[in-house]
Amino acid sequence: RRVEPLRSKHCRELGGVLVYRFDHYCPWVGNAIGAHNQRPFLALLAFHGVWLGRLNYSSAAAWSALWVSGALPPALLSAQNGAERGGGLGAVYWLTLGAAAGHFFVSSVVSALVAWQLAISCSDMLRNLTTNERINARRYAYMRCPTPGARRSPFDRGVVRNVLQFLGVSGYQVDWTTIYSVSDYEVQVGDAHSLSGYEVHVGDAAASTAEARHLSDR
Repeated sequence: RRVEPLRSKHCRELGGVLVYRFDHYCPWVGNAIGAHNQRPFLALLAFHGVWLGRLNYSSAAAWSALWVSGALPPALLSAQNGAERGGGLGAVYWLTLGAAAGHFFVSSVVSALVAWQLAISCSDMLRNLTTNERINARRYAYMRCPTPGARRSPFDRGVVRNVLQFLGVSGYQVDWTTIYSVSDYEVQVGDAHSLSGYEVHVGDAAASTAEARHLSDR
């Protein structure tokens, strides 16, 4: 039996491609998020959060100005004045007002989705969790810890170290292609202690780290 590195997963949406430190598949970018693109993905969320915030502010300001002043931008004044002289109800004004309100509504919904994903991603980063582990923790032996009050993730090393590891800062980088057990992880990050209570082996509980590596090379 072939044993894959810890936290890795074959992504069904990508035709079974093995993704190291698999987090989730994102339909918006059309790719799986994992060890090699987790930082650009978080940066993308942060950028879009700022951009959408600015867009929402502009939409709200435009709608407020139209509603309070009852005036149109200079480019639309001639059409508005023509409608008023013809006895109309100012259709251009109301269409512009409705467009501004609709734009604000749509951008607000998208902003809420981006903010939700950004908050979850940051929370997982601080706890050294992946979306896949958070949702499917019971499926993975290494996530089972019967010890009351123990940390949920066996990879959690505190907020600061978790963030440095996620960002790939020199001295805190982890090669997830070579991690087949929690023990492997502890050795690579330089932890002398063991997280008692966790299942340390991937795949069959009887498989040793050496056996897992041997099977992986086949």
